Amino acid sequence: MRPQRLRAILGGLLATAVLALPGILAPWSAAAQAVTVRAQLQGDRFVFNPMTVTVPVGTTVTWVSDAARHTVTSTDGGPLNSPLFGPGESYSYRFTTPGTYNYTCTVHINQTGVVIVTAAPAAPMQPAPPAMQPAPPAMQPAPPAMQPAPPAMQPAPPAMQPAPPAMQPAPPAAAPAPAEVPQFGGANTLAWPPVFSGEIQATVGNATVIV
Repeated sequence: MRPQRLRAILGGLLATAVLALPGILAPWSAAAQAVTVRAQLQGDRFVFNPMTVTVPVGTTVTWVSDAARHTVTSTDGGPLNSPLFGPGESYSYRFTTPGTYNYTCTVHINQTGVVIVTAAPAAPMQPAPPAMQPAPPAMQPAPPAMQPAPPAMQPAPPAMQPAPPAMQPAPPAAAPAPAEVPQFGGANTLAWPPVFSGEIQATVGNATVIV
């Protein structure tokens, strides 16, 4: 058993015992009471002082003589029946049954008394013992495992696409067609190459052609 739970149970039992103690001791306290009645001379007559006493069941009553000799004798067949007792002597009786007890002194017929015995007070209802203390919470769950490392850095985006190639150079211009050399037969054959003098001349036979 865990120490915390054991301490809680012991504490509850101790509290219950402390609360119950007054009720447990009450009957014993009542039983431990003692009452004294004195047989005295008042004026010209003897009396029991006090003449009437009210006590809880279990009480012991003691009669003490202050003067002369007396008896304590029940008048209704009760349990009180003392011998004669003189000054400095006493008679005691413990009352264990509730009721009213009338008595007299057989020596002094007018010397009477009453003992009223009440039932012992009922012990107060004891509060219910405290409920069992709740068990301490179970061990806390272990913290979650370390979180997985974040994914590696994303690859860098590809470099910018290379620029499209520059415009292809224009194809070379068509080579100029070679000048057609006019062919003439016989005397009409042109002299080639012609002689340029700002003008293109061609000599055909005896004739000169300026182009």
